[in-house]
Amino acid sequence: MSVQEYKQRLHEVIDAANDEAALRELLDTANRMLGRDILDDLSDEQLGRIDSSMNQIKQGRIVSSSQVKEEAMQWLKKK
Repeated sequence: MSVQEYKQRLHEVIDAANDEAALRELLDTANRMLGRDILDDLSDEQLGRIDSSMNQIKQGRIVSSSQVKEEAMQWLKKK
């Protein structure tokens, strides 16, 4: 099969797909194989949120997963 035929088949498969999770996985896989950075596909808002989170981490404003679990359990007990 030629490169053009592979591209055509890929387009057909993608056009026929309706499963968002499968399409997202295909995109992630293609990006990894082609050496693209996952950050290339994020919106400015998403990149801003990541930057904000990184700044919070640098400032020590973090909560451990065990602390989150404990707080969630306390919250659920109140319900």
